[in-house]
Amino acid sequence: MDVRNIYTSSKRFTAVIFDLGDVLFTWAPSTPKSPLPAKVLRNILRSFHWFEYEKGNLKEHEVYSLVAQEFNVAPGDVKNAFQAARDSLRSNPKLLEIIRELKEAGLAIYAMSNISAPDWEVLTTKATVEEWALFDLTFTS
Repeated sequence: MDVRNIYTSSKRFTAVIFDLGDVLFTWAPSTPKSPLPAKVLRNILRSFHWFEYEKGNLKEHEVYSLVAQEFNVAPGDVKNAFQAARDSLRSNPKLLEIIRELKEAGLAIYAMSNISAPDWEVLTTKATVEEWALFDLTFTS
């Protein structure tokens, strides 16, 4: 896809916002190292307690304990499942190339994500400095 043609055919767009999770970065909710089924992990990510954690209202060990109670699993299994998910994070090279093209075409590029501070720290190590430099600004919750 030549994104420059899209940009030059219409000057209406000046910026593009990319979501980080499941777009720029992919992860596996179920890996051989994960003690929890993918469905449980995905449900945890949609829970009230997890949203509070992403907002910074809960510490990591607190959210693991609370969601473990809610989903009737061991807190250690929650912690290990999320560590396995973090380990599986990979950037999407094809999307990064599209972002490069959009940037070269003159568009402002932004990244956004609802993500906890500890997960953000991990995520920043999953792409190169040059790849992160493609973004004019990055907004996290």
